[in-house]
Amino acid sequence: MKKGLKGKEAILWARVEAFRKRNGELEAGNSRVGLFSICLNPQNTYYTTRLRKYSIWSERWRWNCIALDQKRRLEAIHQVLARNYRFSDQNYSE
Repeated sequence: MKKGLKGKEAILWARVEAFRKRNGELEAGNSRVGLFSICLNPQNTYYTTRLRKYSIWSERWRWNCIALDQKRRLEAIHQVLARNYRFSDQNYSE
C-alpha cells in the first residue's frame, strides 16, 4: 500500500516479495532446480527473451524471473474466476 500499488500490480508485487529470504535475497531455486533453472533454460524462450535485458542472477533478473511466473499464475486464476464466477476486470484491478 505504501508503494501506491493496487489490483494486479499489488498482488504481483506481494507474490514476488514472498520469495524474499530473511537476508533480503530473492530465492526460487538455483541453476539446476527450481524456477531460476527454468528462467536460465535457453530452450524456454518465454522466459529467456523477456529476461535478456537483465544481468543473469542480478536482483532485477531474479525479481523479473519470479514476476513472469507469478503473472502467468495470476492470469490463469483470473481466467478461471472470470469464466466461473463472472469476475470482471474491474473487480480484479481494484
